[in-house]
Amino acid sequence: MNINEIKVHVDELARAQAGAYASGEDFNRDVKMAQEMMVDYYINRHDHIDMISLSPFINETSTPVSSGIITIPSDLRHIVNIDVVSPSIVDGVTKVNLIGARYVNAVSVADSRRSSIRSGNAAKCRYIYYQHLGGFKIEPSVTDVKIRYIKQPPVATWGYTIDSVNLVENYDAGASIDPLWLEKDRTTLIDTILFIRGLRTSNSDIVQWLQFKKSKL
Repeated sequence: MNINEIKVHVDELARAQAGAYASGEDFNRDVKMAQEMMVDYYINRHDHIDMISLSPFINETSTPVSSGIITIPSDLRHIVNIDVVSPSIVDGVTKVNLIGARYVNAVSVADSRRSSIRSGNAAKCRYIYYQHLGGFKIEPSVTDVKIRYIKQPPVATWGYTIDSVNLVENYDAGASIDPLWLEKDRTTLIDTILFIRGLRTSNSDIVQWLQFKKSKL
């Protein structure tokens, strides 16, 4: 998805409605905000995370655990799932097993499950993780987990140079960074930018969702 094509399209629609277009600085600010809104939408709008639309932002990494506290990747936006890394030796060969951990949304729920987690056969233990002091804690404590997560969208930038004679901004491909969204989400990105500017746009699902969220503020 080319950032200049997005800006040209947005400018055309903005001129048609408001008779003006945004500066490069304002456009880059709007794109950043629009990407944040789109990630939120694709995580929360439906009963399940839209893994197709968010596929450019899905990452998987192993990370250490210290005293039950999971080391969080710096670009984390949303955890999809956490697996406990559990090596075992079979016929002299080390095999890495992944045991899924269940998310619980409150410490009180975790408290209520501790007795069942810690009882019975250790091999059948169910791991849980929950929010703790701005991060996540896993029980029973382990040394390593594998996190599959949605990362923050990288900054998309419309690079430009300024023509000091004609006082216009000219697109600079070398200084630009294209959005990573799939081509199918081009219209969604454009609609979201226009929504941020308070301009009329198509009555798409994301616009309806954003309007609903705005009405609840």
